[in-house]
Amino acid sequence: MRPACCLPVPPATCVSWPQHLKNPGDLELFQLQADEGPCLDCYVAGQPISVSDLHAEQSRWPQFVAAATEAGFASVHVVPMRAAGLGALGLFGTHVGELNHSDLLVAQTLAHIACVALLQEQPSTPATVVPRLQTALADRVVVEQAKGFLHERLDVSMEDTFRLLRRYAHSSDQHLTDVARRLITQPDKRAPIIAAIRELAPQS
Repeated sequence: MRPACCLPVPPATCVSWPQHLKNPGDLELFQLQADEGPCLDCYVAGQPISVSDLHAEQSRWPQFVAAATEAGFASVHVVPMRAAGLGALGLFGTHVGELNHSDLLVAQTLAHIACVALLQEQPSTPATVVPRLQTALADRVVVEQAKGFLHERLDVSMEDTFRLLRRYAHSSDQHLTDVARRLITQPDKRAPIIAAIRELAPQS
């Protein structure tokens, strides 16, 4: 994945054909010029957009898809920079593929770091970025471990396991990573959590 940041500016009236586009930053600018693309839609809706295969969205963003695929990209995933409606962070992939929840968590962390840097009008440095990114990556690992643990205990698919874990966290007003960490690091707390999550599972 290669990240790029898209900030909202008025679109230009003229769009040049993207033979010169070589990186995600160029594609972000092209979206603003063409007035179409996932980053603009993400910014307007304020919700993440995940496109695992750009070719499937040819009719939705014809100019953007042509530009992105010509530049060598096959997928794109975008998260909003929610603070003050600053814009969106796009992650461009050279291969077709989904962005799982753990990867989305890391992307949202990067978007938050970018927001803070822009609001403070200070560039991010390794000293500010690395600790937050390490935290996001650690959260990703513990969520994946919890999914694997519940997958074995509940005998459901990994995808359903994540849905149940997220649903339980929401219903109990807890952060997903807190629930996951408790499952992995506190064996004495597992039984009631597993029982509650099992209750949420659809009955066959």
